[in-house]
Amino acid sequence: MCEQGLSPHHAAGRTKQEHAFLYRVPDRNATDPPIPLLPLGELRGGRLSIRCGRCQRRVVLPIEQFAEHGPRLPLWRVVARLRCQNPTRGRSKCGGKPDLVTLVYGRERRKDFLVLREITVLDDRLRITD
Repeated sequence: MCEQGLSPHHAAGRTKQEHAFLYRVPDRNATDPPIPLLPLGELRGGRLSIRCGRCQRRVVLPIEQFAEHGPRLPLWRVVARLRCQNPTRGRSKCGGKPDLVTLVYGRERRKDFLVLREITVLDDRLRITD
């Protein structure tokens, strides 16, 4: 109990369910392979938050949608194949590559999604080109 009489997870602004969820999401160790090398089967329960580098559209998709292609498929291969499907003027689809991809763990609420853990997989926003 904290000094105000609240448990530590309430003091951090989390409910008991959120606190219990965080302990079910495995922590990363220094010896674990990087997230992009992990197969999709090991990332169950997560979502990919993807932002297009061309039109800035943001989409959040469950990992299970990609795992249909095979649970042993590595995440980096999925990210390399992603293209924007946003319809634009004059073209049928945007077709841009993502510039920001994050792996998100959280829980559904009535109208939104509460993010409890976010891991950056790809971030090309700060890339310097010649």
